Amino acid sequence: MKKFIMRSSFALVMCCLLFAACSKDDNTDVNTASVTGYWVCYYQCWSEDGETWESNYNGDDYYINFSSHLADGKYEGDIDSGSDQLLELMGHYSFAWTISGNKIKVALSDSWTEEWQVKSLKGDEMTLQWKDEEVDYTIIAKFKKQPE
Repeated sequence: MKKFIMRSSFALVMCCLLFAACSKDDNTDVNTASVTGYWVCYYQCWSEDGETWESNYNGDDYYINFSSHLADGKYEGDIDSGSDQLLELMGHYSFAWTISGNKIKVALSDSWTEEWQVKSLKGDEMTLQWKDEEVDYTIIAKFKKQPE
């Protein structure tokens, strides 16, 4: 009976460890080198109050360029939304950016900042999320990194 309890306890602990290892982790750290580059958006999904809208894009009209050029302790970059909005921005903007954990902090000016969460980053595929907590509004954008 003692062996049965020990084996059952061991099996329970192993199952818990396996379950924890397979769970999705939204707090994955990313680094500057993995984000640096020219990323073209091919998909966006907007969600507000339970309603969802989606868009697919072809070409390179919608992009984010995370440059490796450092100025004043921050990296530089630019974003272009083509004829639509990209992560809630309309038009072309230059910005400074930093990374902390899985968050990319973007400063479009001294007083206007945005924060994008890296939901996934695998090779040349990246998914970013922008969220407005006040009105339960979320944007998910998927990107493909372009070769240099």
